[in-house]
Amino acid sequence: MSKSNRLDHENVSIDSLVHYLKERCGCQDVQHRKVARGDDPPDFWLSIDGKTFAVEETSIAEEATVKGIDNARRKGSTHGFLGAKWEGEAQDELTALMQHAVSCKRSKLEQKGVPEQCRDIILLLYDAYGYGDAGDAGKALLRVRGYDWFHSVFWAESFTDRHNELYPHEPGRTGRFLCTKEGQWAT
Repeated sequence: MSKSNRLDHENVSIDSLVHYLKERCGCQDVQHRKVARGDDPPDFWLSIDGKTFAVEETSIAEEATVKGIDNARRKGSTHGFLGAKWEGEAQDELTALMQHAVSCKRSKLEQKGVPEQCRDIILLLYDAYGYGDAGDAGKALLRVRGYDWFHSVFWAESFTDRHNELYPHEPGRTGRFLCTKEGQWAT
């Protein structure tokens, strides 16, 4: 994935989160600041009605993963992430992708000392390739070890268009919290 694509999904994801906080949770003052490349993690600092959060964003699957799966299918492999599968298989694959994201992001955040700066960390997951809706993601997250280390986990869905208010040149996406320690956000 190119750097420009990485910036794209970060911008799409943070807009989805900010939109949700304002429209669904009634948060009045939501400000974000992108961290300069090389100074991350976190990817963003977010102020919500005066409370500061670190936000770390990741796509649950990289383009190379999807291309590798497509190549395996073309070569006759019947065991790929994409395509028709039983619900249990899809949940297992989504859980594995989310486990990888949770483990990697937590490790990077701890190595950088982010929890010492700000204990309230939001993990922002972007479903760039349509692995599941928020309901599927919520079920899969419950099977992920260590997700509750984060203050909140937010799911930005793919293929749901709306106007992107923060980055108008990017598509807008809907999303929702899969888990949160903030009562008013659990709508």
